[in-house]
Amino acid sequence: MKRNSQIYFAAVLVCIVALSLHADVRGKALLIGVSDYGGAWPTLRADEDVALVRAALAADYEVTVVPNPNKAELRAALDEFADAAEATPEARLLVYFAGHGATLDDIGYIVPRDAPRPGDDPESKRAFKRKAIAMDDLVAWAKPRSASQVLFVFDSCFSGSVLQAARGYEIRRKPSLLVSPVRAFFSSGSAGETVPDMSVFRKRFIDGINGAADLYPDCVITSDELSYWIGREFAGDPDRRQTPQYGKLASGRFTTQG
Repeated sequence: MKRNSQIYFAAVLVCIVALSLHADVRGKALLIGVSDYGGAWPTLRADEDVALVRAALAADYEVTVVPNPNKAELRAALDEFADAAEATPEARLLVYFAGHGATLDDIGYIVPRDAPRPGDDPESKRAFKRKAIAMDDLVAWAKPRSASQVLFVFDSCFSGSVLQAARGYEIRRKPSLLVSPVRAFFSSGSAGETVPDMSVFRKRFIDGINGAADLYPDCVITSDELSYWIGREFAGDPDRRQTPQYGKLASGRFTTQG
């Protein structure tokens, strides 16, 4: 049975019933899935993953779905989502991307429908970068938003300066941090790993937000709890091919706690 858990993206746990933290305000979620790359990249079942994530979030989030966008459509969807969210800055924002990812020159990218697959030659790499969206650009997009809490979840494999292998973060029971500005980021794997056609990460993510990641049974799930739980689940899988990554940008600086 699904638990009616609230997801908070700060670095602390506090029982929701003890606080007045806009628990009645629905979060806003933007779900993006790219399945068909026209042969340039392997076809994925991202549309199925997005549908399942949408069902898991429906009770607590206003959900917008963007299927199979090219770069221009994806950027427009992000900007429209941000503009609409300005009316309710207390709402939590969640952006979920299912599709291919890549790492070039130590920079992670998500891959829209029209991005060509890069080769070893400089021109193909430049062509890819013109159509892909860099992790650094997404971090820059997230920083100025009025929403206190923003979570990006990439069911894609790439690396980036904000990301590290998912593990437990120190969880401090300080109520003020629950509404402190936090931008948190997940990717389902690191550079050189492959997203399977049937996403294992998506299943872990849904199980986690449905209550499995509520490590302190208080109906509040933080991104740190989710990171710890997902990392533990993948570490315990002898057949795993992915190492989920997690990172946070809080109060204007990158933070790593362990």
